[in-house]
Amino acid sequence: MYCHNNNLSILPEIPNTLTQLWCCYNNIYSFPDLSNSLINIQHFCNPICIYINTYFDGDTKKYFEHHKKTKKQFINKIENWFLDCKYNPKYKYCRKRLMKEYDDLYN
Repeated sequence: MYCHNNNLSILPEIPNTLTQLWCCYNNIYSFPDLSNSLINIQHFCNPICIYINTYFDGDTKKYFEHHKKTKKQFINKIENWFLDCKYNPKYKYCRKRLMKEYDDLYN
């Protein structure tokens, strides 16, 4: 997939079957999760390129591994917060309101 010079800032979800991604000369600041793919990415002249070169020695695979780990940590924090809210009596009002909103939306 070639998407040069389009002033893109983000990319949509990309199929794991894609093998080449050329997205140079855009304004891309992050990539979707491509850690499970064998994609070859050319991304120079984008803010993400500077970030990967600065913090991951230019290694895109390290970038994806780091973000996958960070995402899992974030999900764990949300899960812990949810469980605290679910079982803590001081959040009863919030739980009831959330459940009501959910029921109203989906029923």
